[in-house]
Amino acid sequence: MSDTVTIARKLKSGGVEWEEAQIHAEAITAAVDDALGKVATKAFVVSQVAELRAENAELRGEMQTGFAELRGENAELRGEMQTGFAELRGEMQTGFAELRAENAEQRVEDKASQLNQLRWIVGTIAAIGSLIIATEFFA
Repeated sequence: MSDTVTIARKLKSGGVEWEEAQIHAEAITAAVDDALGKVATKAFVVSQVAELRAENAELRGEMQTGFAELRGENAELRGEMQTGFAELRGEMQTGFAELRAENAEQRVEDKASQLNQLRWIVGTIAAIGSLIIATEFFA
């Protein structure tokens, strides 16, 4: 808080009339007191910094907890994915084995069909050859 009398004396020594110096001193004192009332004190700033640090520490703790939870969920999902992939591999291997078996059966059927066709071809050639020979000898 400013000393109004001291300010008024200095103004008077500078040539200002005493009554006018007192009015100026009161105005200066009021303005300075008002301005100082709006300035943050060191204690206020220190308390605000401490409060912010406490909030920051709390947020860090919450973030660490959240990250730990996410890591746990991520590990769980990774496990589920590995299980799913293993099941899928098993199903694919079973499916491929079934396809190989079907393919082998189809090959056996194809060979049997080829052999049957070959018999018909040989039989047809033999029949035609017999007819040709018969026509040569009996015609």
